[in-house]
Amino acid sequence: MNWQKITCKLEEHSNDAEEFKKFQGFEDVTTIKDGQQSDMKAFLNYLDRHGSSHVFKEYFGFDGK
Repeated sequence: MNWQKITCKLEEHSNDAEEFKKFQGFEDVTTIKDGQQSDMKAFLNYLDRHGSSHVFKEYFGFDGK
C-alpha cells in the first residue's frame, strides 16, 4: 500500500533544534480556507505564516505564486 511508504524529498540541516520548531502541534490542514482562495493557495499561505513556504515547490512541483 502506498501510504506505508514515506519518501524524504527534502532534507534540512541546522545546529539549532529550535529553528525547526515552526508548528505548535498537530492539526488537520485538509480543510484550510483563506477567504475566497483555493485550498492550495490557502495551504501555501498557511505554510508561509509558519515560515515553511519554501517546501511547497519541493512537495507539489510548482511554486504556487
